[in-house]
Amino acid sequence: MAQYKDSQRVRYRPIGNRSSNTSESTGVINGILTEPDMQASRHVDASNNTPRYEIENSNTGNRSSVYEDNILGTVSSAAVQRS
Repeated sequence: MAQYKDSQRVRYRPIGNRSSNTSESTGVINGILTEPDMQASRHVDASNNTPRYEIENSNTGNRSSVYEDNILGTVSSAAVQRS
């Protein structure tokens, strides 16, 4: 079952996994898949046990399909206003 919801602003790692030494990004969830389908212009093999999230990057506007494990948490509205 998906832990996050549509329209939530989240922190995530777009490449690797949550413990990778890659930069952290922020974005908005635009869709959640729990079965195989197309997302972010790619075929995604999602399921109830491994949902995939389409996230629009706040800086670039690019969309990517992200595993739930790559999402580090939500971003509070106060943090967004400080940016």
